[in-house]
Amino acid sequence: MKTTTIFLMIAVFLPLNAVLGQPGKGGLILGGTANFTNQFIEEHDDIINFSVYPQIGYFVSPTFALGGTFGLNHFKSGGFNDTDFSLGPFARYYIGRFPKNKVWFFVHAKTEYLSNEGDYRLSGGNGISVFLSPSTAFEALGVLQYTGGEIDKSQLGLQFGFQVYLNKKE
Repeated sequence: MKTTTIFLMIAVFLPLNAVLGQPGKGGLILGGTANFTNQFIEEHDDIINFSVYPQIGYFVSPTFALGGTFGLNHFKSGGFNDTDFSLGPFARYYIGRFPKNKVWFFVHAKTEYLSNEGDYRLSGGNGISVFLSPSTAFEALGVLQYTGGEIDKSQLGLQFGFQVYLNKKE
């Protein structure tokens, strides 16, 4: 059953990918994501977290982009404040482009080096780009993150952002 499902997925997505096309080789992605959380914990200090992650990518093929991201994260809980920075590469593979090129699906992976005491973060997930204009898209990305270093932790989340696609193939 698993083999049949995989075969059907390949049979559906590969022809669509070839027919509908993707951004052209040499195109750029500019944009990023941001998030804000405020956690209210009974009998404990509230936790406030704000993060912004601008990124730039380059299409090395019509469906595969490589790039870099810079992150700024601010955390506050009670009297404790911490701001850290991150820097790292990402890879993104586009699976398909659908109705009149308005919706694109992708797989995204990223690794980051964090500024506080040599921590690192690995993340990956699936996303969707919904185009608001021919070159600007709103994105949603389901992400699984693992942070390693002094304290290891895993997170499952949803990220939102905007991307501008330059020199994309029409």
